[in-house]
Amino acid sequence: MKTSQKFTSLSIISLFLIAIFTPLIGSVIEEDTTISYTEKRKLAQFPPPPANRQMLENYPQEFERYFNDQFGLREFFLKSFSKAKMFIGDTEISDAGNKVPTKNTVEGKEGWFFLNRVWDGDPISDYRNISLYSEVDLLRATLLFAARNDWLKKHGIRYLLFFAPNKHTIYSEYMPDYIVKQGNISSMDQLYDSLSHLTSVEFVDLRDTLLAGKKEAHLYWKEQKEEAALYYKTDSHWNAAGADLVQYEIAGRIEKMFPGLITPAKRPLDDFTMSRFTGDISLIMGRDDNAAYGPSIFTGRCSKTTQEEFRERRHTTTCETGKLNSLIFHDSFYPALKPFFADYFATTTFLWESMSRQAVLEQLKKGKIDLVIEERAERFLPFTPKIGSERYDSFWARHFPLWEKLIFSLDVKQAVNNAKRYRGHNVQLAEDSDGSLVIRATTNEPGLSIDDIPFQKNKLYMLQVEMESEKNSQLRIFYSSLDPSIEFPNEKYSEIYPIRKGSNVFYIPLFSANLGNRLRVDPGKKTGLYHLKKFEIKEVDSSSLKEIE
Repeated sequence: MKTSQKFTSLSIISLFLIAIFTPLIGSVIEEDTTISYTEKRKLAQFPPPPANRQMLENYPQEFERYFNDQFGLREFFLKSFSKAKMFIGDTEISDAGNKVPTKNTVEGKEGWFFLNRVWDGDPISDYRNISLYSEVDLLRATLLFAARNDWLKKHGIRYLLFFAPNKHTIYSEYMPDYIVKQGNISSMDQLYDSLSHLTSVEFVDLRDTLLAGKKEAHLYWKEQKEEAALYYKTDSHWNAAGADLVQYEIAGRIEKMFPGLITPAKRPLDDFTMSRFTGDISLIMGRDDNAAYGPSIFTGRCSKTTQEEFRERRHTTTCETGKLNSLIFHDSFYPALKPFFADYFATTTFLWESMSRQAVLEQLKKGKIDLVIEERAERFLPFTPKIGSERYDSFWARHFPLWEKLIFSLDVKQAVNNAKRYRGHNVQLAEDSDGSLVIRATTNEPGLSIDDIPFQKNKLYMLQVEMESEKNSQLRIFYSSLDPSIEFPNEKYSEIYPIRKGSNVFYIPLFSANLGNRLRVDPGKKTGLYHLKKFEIKEVDSSSLKEIE
């Protein structure tokens, strides 16, 4: 082989080995990161050692997610990929004759850029009014927000909800002409209308405030006033001018909820400074030169919190003049609001995460909470709270008797006679003297399958279970799907509820719009006796929701 050929071969092999091993070496050398600023999301962290069987089963998937998120030079490759896409351009597809962009950003008019990541909420579909709630999804969302509100009230906590409007909504005049709206109703319109008519959930619609406030934007700009706006041109979020208008509107609603305990105020214009930074849209495009520019507020007046602390994903601020304690669940729109809200409350705990009952309970252990605020970006609509097996029994218990359409009730005699509708697994069945079903579990995995339940597509149902147990254990409900590719039973399509020794009552939302006609009930995870006294399923009816609240 000629020397030149050898050199070429060795060069190719060397480049190949470098390409393979550089990310691996980078994975060892680089420290793990929490956030991808290119993707604007939290990255998976190294999973803890498995402490039980379930954790052991999940460990390979958890480690794979960690490795995929933390391999060496990941951010460099993502930015390079974005730059390559911008260099070669992107294509567009046709939707009913209208052009629809496929790239992650959309170039608008006069230097404005808009977010267009489908996996990041699909804001273009929001703008076009094609990302809407179905009737059943809207009812599900309304019920879960109402249940969450009711549970907080039981703990002496008020609840306030708002969605941060997309830049597309507020500055639609800069959207390209080829992106055409379909209809006049958005998913935000749907949800706010449903919450208003069916629940007592407090919410703030910020769209009118921001639309009307656009003419005030120039007041906050020290220079380049011809560029004045409430949102950044090359970032998807509002700037401090928009944040000031928004916080004042929200504070006004809080003052109505707590008269005399909070004083809404706008910040003096001298407090605002002009600053530049690389916005999320610039990062997506791989253009570090296309900086976002606008007014900023970095600190509170009463709160002593630093700019670095405001960037943390979990932190608490204090203000000596505050009279209330607040807990705020938020996403990337809220950091601009933090300096304002830190001045309103004695303590303000900011959690950059989805709201959950467990997180509220954890904070309650640390002290009193007067107000919970939940903020979400409009681009995540149509949004439904993910409550999993969180229990809101007091709320459901008030509604269940008012729902008239009973679609299923346990037939104890049929179950005992092992009729086709009921199939037992590792259980012996008998009828008790009070008419309840006695389930004797012969192993730690008892189950009772119930077939031919007349669920209808696009309906929501509630299951009420009354049972007695000899031991502390757990109840598990598996539900089937109309999708034939989903096996039954399937752990992903199940909910688990803790059972106390003695009497138990459960209200279990069956809130899938695609329910099959089968359920499986695992009454416990231990051998012994379980007395199933009631097992009824009713169709959810929203007509009584407002009155009962």
